[in-house]
Amino acid sequence: MWSKQSSVLLSKGLIILGFIMTAIIIPFVPSCAKFFDTISDEKPVWVFLSVVIYITLVLVVVLLVMLFKLLHNISKEIVFVNKNTNLLRGISWCCFLIAFIYLIFGIAIQASLLIAFVAGFMGLILRILKNVFAEAVSIREENDYTI
Repeated sequence: MWSKQSSVLLSKGLIILGFIMTAIIIPFVPSCAKFFDTISDEKPVWVFLSVVIYITLVLVVVLLVMLFKLLHNISKEIVFVNKNTNLLRGISWCCFLIAFIYLIFGIAIQASLLIAFVAGFMGLILRILKNVFAEAVSIREENDYTI
């Protein structure tokens, strides 16, 4: 039977898979960027594309670490605390930074605007979730002080 612990364990496994995939991708970034130049009708952008992808991968690693910490707290039933609110804030900022990077890169490659939109939308959803968590923390703290 599927339980809360099973769901958290699956999520942690997917995060670890994300770390592994990120590590595997790193050495192939320049060759993939050069390949993009060969199939694209755009001007050559492989160096700029490589830099954008490397910056994105750094942000993805930071995001994955914060997600793992959040899931770790949830698995220990530490849910409505300021630490989790701060983690959600950090995750949303990572999404917004990725959106900004691909928005700027959209000047050269218009297809990257789709990535910018998706990352920005995810950042917005996480920001709203962060606000819900912050309100829940406030209510929990208020209830803790009530006799």
